[in-house]
Amino acid sequence: MPTTLTRPAVQDPRLDAEIAARLKAGQTQITIAAWGLSIKELGYRFDRRMDCYCNPLYMTGERAGETYPSLGLYPVEADTGIGWANIAARRDQKWEQLKAQRESFFAVSRGCLVECAGKGHLIEYAQKGFPNLADKDIPWIDELEDREIKEGRFTARFREYARLKFSDLNAISVVEIDASHHPTLKALGAKVIGYDFQDSQSAIRILRIVNDLSV
Repeated sequence: MPTTLTRPAVQDPRLDAEIAARLKAGQTQITIAAWGLSIKELGYRFDRRMDCYCNPLYMTGERAGETYPSLGLYPVEADTGIGWANIAARRDQKWEQLKAQRESFFAVSRGCLVECAGKGHLIEYAQKGFPNLADKDIPWIDELEDREIKEGRFTARFREYARLKFSDLNAISVVEIDASHHPTLKALGAKVIGYDFQDSQSAIRILRIVNDLSV
């Protein structure tokens, strides 16, 4: 029997837009409880201590610049407690089924779209200066208080330079949970150092950390 879903009378329009886009793309909306039972059958559970609230940002496409309230859930192996993307995690058929659920399921709770880990192309976007995003959608540009910008002098050149602040990184290390993305990352010149950021032992040589806000 299909699960009956209810939503509050007043809801963030960004959330409404994301729900509509997900349904149009063929995804299925379920409850967190139903999702939990589904992954339990695969030998996993959600570690709710790891809940992550954020506002993912679309970087390209017709929805570039749009964002929505998100709650990210973290699946772990039920018997070991190891994160599903940990390098020591199982890589069997049930793991593949769990990966497929990331692409096909979502839920809605407390004004947020509930999902598992996202994916994007942050390195390429950074190297190209985040094309298709307006200046107001790039925090370090939108927050500029430079006097010359206020007076309209050198505005275009200054802002273009700010856009490309990450384009000249001479060494890029990445942590990517999905091994299927590793070849693409390597082709972009990145060194893949692991599957789970929490397992990174040292950041002594890291100068900048840029979170992937796209999904």
